[in-house]
Amino acid sequence: MALANLSALLQDVNKQYSLSNVLGKIPVLHFHSEFNICPECGTVLITQKVKQRTVFTKVYSEIKVKEHIKQCKKCNKKYYSSELLKLVQKHCNYSYDCIVEVGKLRYIKKRQISEIQEIFNNKYDLQISYTQIRRLCYKLYVLNEKYPVISIEKYPLFFTKIE
Repeated sequence: MALANLSALLQDVNKQYSLSNVLGKIPVLHFHSEFNICPECGTVLITQKVKQRTVFTKVYSEIKVKEHIKQCKKCNKKYYSSELLKLVQKHCNYSYDCIVEVGKLRYIKKRQISEIQEIFNNKYDLQISYTQIRRLCYKLYVLNEKYPVISIEKYPLFFTKIE
């Protein structure tokens, strides 16, 4: 009983002191391309447009992201921020830490999607739909296929139980 009360108290404190509650608004992060001069033709790059989207992270809950996309006037090549791609995939609103957490809960801890939804709501103050959790599981599967970190076939001794 006392442990449950302590857990509920900690969750309330986390929600009270989330980044958006402390600042009074959702923080906005700006991401720029690393290039100011086109590497291909040497022309100065101009800001073609600024794309804004909301990104959900495990640590900060919700943040606004503005990506300043630069373009070369001469060769029309566009340059995006590589730093933003380290945080979140293109055309995705959930950061890599959310994707990994969903994968850990689903595949390692064998949690149901409704349980994962409840964990994200209570622990990380993120409202994620049932369908979105399924999509994040699929994204993790695709990422693992595209960029395998470690393979059971390559390192069988690593996965054997040592007693």
